[in-house]
Amino acid sequence: MKKPKIIIVDDNQTFRQSLILLITIENIAEVIGKASNGIEFMDLLVNNKPDLVLMDIDMPEMNGIEATQRALGLIPDLKVIVFSMYGNEEYYTKMIDLGVKGYILKTCHINEFEKAIREVMKGGNYFFTNLKLKNVKTKDRKESDQILSENSDLTVTEIKLIQNIYSNSSN
Repeated sequence: MKKPKIIIVDDNQTFRQSLILLITIENIAEVIGKASNGIEFMDLLVNNKPDLVLMDIDMPEMNGIEATQRALGLIPDLKVIVFSMYGNEEYYTKMIDLGVKGYILKTCHINEFEKAIREVMKGGNYFFTNLKLKNVKTKDRKESDQILSENSDLTVTEIKLIQNIYSNSSN
């Protein structure tokens, strides 16, 4: 698989530079642009054709939610992975509803980060396991099966056990 061309959108300059260094050293992708907010990202998007965007949520001027919505409005098949420190249900649900292909937390291990990029670049989705587990209790049974089974290393038995625990804890 050829290395994907990535744009990184995050307002923390130190984090952006560290991520670029990590991506380069680990030979994960080619970083073709970086932006500190959604406005800069939209300007970059006009002249670049990324294979993937790593999008933060909380940024000044234009946040990641609005930037993702605008970008996917212009390029519906753009692959976006949310890379955020926020794992709460509100942000998770908004970004999923917009059509992001992945959602991982900044606290994830590098293996999880690489796995997310590989999975999304193959045409799949990738949602960090802890987020899936955390959000299962808000979904109906059929939808929770799908959330837990997508790109999960969990067995069917483990998924059913987790669902039963959440079902019993809400009673």
